[in-house]
Amino acid sequence: MIITEGKTMTRERINPETLKQNRNRAGLSQQGLADVSGVSKKTIARIEAGKSSANTNTVRRLAEALDAKPEELSGQSGLDEREKRLSGFRTLKAPIHDNTELAFQMVEKHYGIPPRTQVVLAPLLAAILAEGSLAWRRQKLEVAEEAADTLMGADYGHRLFVVGGGSAKEGVGAEWESLEQRDVFGEKVMECAADDMGVDPEPTDPFTEYLRHLARQFGTERINVLQEHMTDEIDLWGTSAQFGAWSSLSYSINPEELDRLTGGDFWAGMALKRGHVKISDIPEDLLDDDASDKRIEWLGNKIPQDERDEIQARADEIYASF
Repeated sequence: MIITEGKTMTRERINPETLKQNRNRAGLSQQGLADVSGVSKKTIARIEAGKSSANTNTVRRLAEALDAKPEELSGQSGLDEREKRLSGFRTLKAPIHDNTELAFQMVEKHYGIPPRTQVVLAPLLAAILAEGSLAWRRQKLEVAEEAADTLMGADYGHRLFVVGGGSAKEGVGAEWESLEQRDVFGEKVMECAADDMGVDPEPTDPFTEYLRHLARQFGTERINVLQEHMTDEIDLWGTSAQFGAWSSLSYSINPEELDRLTGGDFWAGMALKRGHVKISDIPEDLLDDDASDKRIEWLGNKIPQDERDEIQARADEIYASF
């Protein structure tokens, strides 16, 4: 214990891994925990590194911020899984792409929404977007249906117009059926197109198009929605039974800020994407533009050497195959 101004303060040992588990479970970065607890980020970092104990007041504030009991922070396992289930909570586990992890961080940085809150909001936002996309498709389909009726009613005396009009009506009918089944990804109508009309269904899907349409309405460069088939493309939909199902959507949140932080450096970007460090963990003195070289070096050094070697070996193997 230590004595300060006549007061006795007890030092307590917090289990570093337990603190990390509780912080990650709460969806907080070290800076995020510092903001809600009033404990400095430097102190939190030292505790998690096993380099510092904490006084009773610090333990109490950290526990309150993490919705835990003070004694739990000194334990080995944090919150008991059975206790969480009885309280109505579940631990969500899902494999996500590196770019998705980075997107979580960017949303937190620019909109103040922690990753945990983003996950909680996901079903609500998905439902709102799904209904919006179906309504958008209905509006477009009504226009297409009117045009198809006009084409079918035109008497041009040529068989090609009859065939073309029939195909248009068939496409309209397939889309109405898709909408009635609330087929958000358009799988039903695209199967019809691929089988009967010789159309490649891979390049796009109606939900992707709707999200791209929405992103354009905002007039901001912070949300970048692309249609491309690259090796780092996000498996957004996950509708296939196989892991890694293709989506035509690739997106990034504020790519210009990422370029500024990493300077386009591969290793600096990988440190953020692979979760070795969070954007909120970058020291304030390294965030200025004139500290870019030091920031890039600091980020790159967060990747363990064995992982660097593995990434480099895989890259060399790929290049050698060409």
